Amino acid sequence: MNMINHSPMAVATYFLMDRDGAEVMLLVLKGTWRIERGGALSIAEEQMPVISEPVYRGKPGKSSLIFDTDAVLEKTGTDCVLIGHARALKPHLAHVDVTFGIGPVKKQARVFGDRRWKKGILGGASIIKIRPIEEIPLVWENAFGGIDASYEDSSKHEVCQENPVGRGFIAAKSKIDIDGQLLPNIEDPANLINKPKQRPIPVGFGMVAPYWQPRVSYAGTYDEQWRKYISPLLPEDFDIRFNSCAAPGLTTPSHLKGTERVMIEGASKHRRLLFDLPGVAPRVIVRRWGDEADLPMQLDTVVVEPDNERVMLTWRGVWNVHGKVHQLISVRVET
Repeated sequence: MNMINHSPMAVATYFLMDRDGAEVMLLVLKGTWRIERGGALSIAEEQMPVISEPVYRGKPGKSSLIFDTDAVLEKTGTDCVLIGHARALKPHLAHVDVTFGIGPVKKQARVFGDRRWKKGILGGASIIKIRPIEEIPLVWENAFGGIDASYEDSSKHEVCQENPVGRGFIAAKSKIDIDGQLLPNIEDPANLINKPKQRPIPVGFGMVAPYWQPRVSYAGTYDEQWRKYISPLLPEDFDIRFNSCAAPGLTTPSHLKGTERVMIEGASKHRRLLFDLPGVAPRVIVRRWGDEADLPMQLDTVVVEPDNERVMLTWRGVWNVHGKVHQLISVRVET
């Protein structure tokens, strides 16, 4: 099969099985645009590649996810992701409110400079500000979460299932001395932390690892029944919401068209960053023996990186080729 790419974007094809065991061709198309002054977009000279496996900030299982694999067959809507830093445009600010929205979805977080707990004489605790906010990475490591394995009895160890790499989580049975412990930098402005054992839902803008909640709850049941009768196919109770990697609240109800307005506050070099997605509607033509047809493409992921002044859009299309792979002649991408 020949791949003919008349677009400037990156393209990759995969031959996979769907949940019914049928062989399908997955085509992934990823485009990168520069965000120019005034919010205009221009196609970037360097196009980011299609990603075949997850990319973590450090060791997998011990760090947050930067980019999830692009090689998935379907999503419920478009994942909207912000990668960057909260930025204080004035000196000596204690916090900055970061807002990120694309089309119908919007999310806000309050980002603080470094703070620590200080024990009181009567056993209470207060929050001590160490330094004002300048630049704070918007990563899950700086949000509420973590693991508390401080107690001698391992059965009392606990983990924040929504964000095991964060900070501030304290188990019901704990040996952690909170005096001097750092608080999370990134919080929900509607549920700010004021007590050491408070357990707010972690808030963030980055991708969620597949073994974190809520994603892992959609993975299905991999029991003896599955091993005997269904493997290597997905279990019957697999929910496609598992494939959505955006932070809760940042997956759109349906797929974006690619013309929507993007708004970012508190995480760019400017007070507010506004621009429209590029409005590109890529066309993919699949040629087989005797005919050719358009492959419907859906916009499944939008990643905005204000620090790098770029935005990445990823489309995917799926073609059933069960028993007909040998009939494929070419795939042509047009813009």
